[in-house]
Amino acid sequence: IDIWQAVTSPPTLDYAAAAGHHAVIPARGIADTKRWWDDFGDKAAAAGRELGHGEGRCLAINMHVGPTMEAAMQGARNPHDEWIRFLAPYGRFRAYRQPDGSPVPFGFMPTLEDSIEQDMMLIGSIDRCVDLMGRYRDEVGVEHVVLFFDMPGLTQEQMDEQLQMTAEEVLPRIGVTLG
Repeated sequence: IDIWQAVTSPPTLDYAAAAGHHAVIPARGIADTKRWWDDFGDKAAAAGRELGHGEGRCLAINMHVGPTMEAAMQGARNPHDEWIRFLAPYGRFRAYRQPDGSPVPFGFMPTLEDSIEQDMMLIGSIDRCVDLMGRYRDEVGVEHVVLFFDMPGLTQEQMDEQLQMTAEEVLPRIGVTLG
């Protein structure tokens, strides 16, 4: 049985690699996700398990797409901010960076603009989401992804719209076909 384990800290990365689990790695921006991605592959290899290009790892990333950047930001702002308010007290956004590149404090509350600028979430126009998903694929090696659409406050109709736009407008442009 394949075990997919959330890898959100160095100890869970070490454990999952040594135990032979697959890693579900949250988005940390392109460069930091690549470091975690490669580190997991190296530690899995040290434990006797050579992983192929995108093998044994999965990217987990929040997504909100719109026909334009403005529409996406307008639709994502309140759900994003509610998500941040809910999880910031638990230190969930420590992968973000200050403008000077330094670490953020434990309870950091990123803005929607921070999440977009640092490529932590797929928020934007169809073109931007296609581009960013392609960059995660090409620069990091992502072949498996969990797209998290369900931020707080979205209605069922808005969720359905997100799923439909992603399936019909975004995924085909990066070569994904749904069967």
